[in-house]
Amino acid sequence: MNGQIQLTGEELAFYQENGYWISGRIFNDEQLERLQRAHDRIWDGDYDGDGFPLSDWHPNGNPLQLRKMDNAWWINDEVREAVTSPLLGQIAAQLMGTGEARLWYDQVIHKPGTGQQAAEKSGNVGWHQDYAYWQCTDTANLVTAWVALQDTKVQNGCM
Repeated sequence: MNGQIQLTGEELAFYQENGYWISGRIFNDEQLERLQRAHDRIWDGDYDGDGFPLSDWHPNGNPLQLRKMDNAWWINDEVREAVTSPLLGQIAAQLMGTGEARLWYDQVIHKPGTGQQAAEKSGNVGWHQDYAYWQCTDTANLVTAWVALQDTKVQNGCM
C-alpha cells in the first residue's frame, strides 16, 4: 500500500454517476495475508493493546452466521494500519471532492453466504449501498472503502 493514486476525470465522473468506483489492487499479497490473519484473530477474541471492541460478535453455533465487529481498528493493529492508510484517505478525498478525509467508522465483516444451502439465509447480505444505513448525517458526501480479503468474482458476491 505505497505510493499515490490520482483518479482521472473519467473515474471521478463514473463515481458521481454510479455511486461506486472499483480500484485496481491496493494491498499486496503480504498485506492481505496479514489482514486475513488479523480477521481470524478478531473472531477468536485476540485483541491488540488495551482497546476494546465497540460491539461484540457472539457465536451461535451456525457456521453461516454473519459476523460483524465495529471499529476493529481499536483492537487490531493490522486493521488500524489498513483503515488509516494515507492512500485510502487520498482516494476517499478525491471521490468526495475534498482536500482530506476522516475515518468515521470501520467494520470487519465475515459474510459466509449460503452456498448450496438456500434455506439458510443468516449469512446472506443482499445488494445494498451503505448510505441507507447512515442515519446520523444529512450529507451524501461520504464513501465506503470495501476491502475483499479473498478473490472476489460475480459468483461469490462482487460488485
